[in-house]
Amino acid sequence: MEEAKWYYILEELLQCSVCLEIPKTLIVQCIIGHHICTFCRKTLNICPMCKQEFVQTRNFVAEDLVIKLNDIKLSIEQEIETVKQTFDKTKNTVYASVQTDFEAVKHCTVYHRCTQTEDIVQRTYAKHTYWCSIGICKFKGTYNNLETHLRQCHTDNFSEGHQLSQIFPIRSTIMTATLPNDFDFVFLVKDRGLVFLNYTIRSNGRLKCSVQQISSLDSPVLLHYDFTVGVGTLRFQRHGVVKLRQPSQATNYDFCIQCSVMQPMIKGNNFNCTFLVRECTCDVAK
Repeated sequence: MEEAKWYYILEELLQCSVCLEIPKTLIVQCIIGHHICTFCRKTLNICPMCKQEFVQTRNFVAEDLVIKLNDIKLSIEQEIETVKQTFDKTKNTVYASVQTDFEAVKHCTVYHRCTQTEDIVQRTYAKHTYWCSIGICKFKGTYNNLETHLRQCHTDNFSEGHQLSQIFPIRSTIMTATLPNDFDFVFLVKDRGLVFLNYTIRSNGRLKCSVQQISSLDSPVLLHYDFTVGVGTLRFQRHGVVKLRQPSQATNYDFCIQCSVMQPMIKGNNFNCTFLVRECTCDVAK
């Protein structure tokens, strides 16, 4: 959906380049112009992007956009809804005029044009291409081609089931000695689509994670994820809605767990990462 695409792009532009979160406080920047949140600024002396010094100048444009982000999203959704309503009214008017027309041939003509439009929409949907995002794989293809590619080329990273409960939760034991390391998984849920889990853990414990889905449905089912890192009785969890991967868009990280939080996890020989996906209930969606 175009409105969702623009919203995700705006989120990516506004997110802090260090913690990858939308800043909730003041936004500062370096000499070059890279911006980060004040929380991350307190822990850094130079910009991690360009190694230049920070300045006292605040990024007021970015701060204003963050404040108005939800208003922008609602405005776009309202415009889209208005266009849809206008289209529906026009379509109903065309059908009404066809039904009152005496000549049946006109009815056939209008029906044929509508069917042709639906075929064009379906062909356009089928031609969307998506990145594989398993390791350094550069494959890009339509949903069906991507599914075939994953089955044939990434069997060690690929799992499937008829229901979410048959696949999740997924529990992985991470050996501290293997860090830094990247972890890539893809799960196929029958009649739902693909769920990608990509996360990287640095030697200092800092974890960045991406959770995205590519739906095989015209109206994707809203999914919720829980990602838990733990060792012994110590637990840290992040959760949210599984984002739809946009066509021809590479993977972007959805959240970050700072090394200060991960330090207790990596002191031992190993720790666990647990990943759970379920359908959103009404309460979760709200």
